[in-house]
Amino acid sequence: MVQIEYKNRERAAELAGKTVAEARRMFEEELGFGKKTAAVLNGIRVSVHREASTVLTDNDTLVFRVISHRVAFFIGAL
Repeated sequence: MVQIEYKNRERAAELAGKTVAEARRMFEEELGFGKKTAAVLNGIRVSVHREASTVLTDNDTLVFRVISHRVAFFIGAL
């Protein structure tokens, strides 16, 4: 079982052998996250370019997070 999380929503699903990209497509609408959310697999961020090749295994935790770039914006404004 793979644990999928986004904000306060969680799902457990049999996704072993599927990729992060496939999991994103399967749960995007149900959990309500957009394409700009970052995938974090077992605490390590998965780049968009590697989502299609990163395979999930049993007991993985896949979290989708909104990444904020506000800090870089404020620093650049100074």
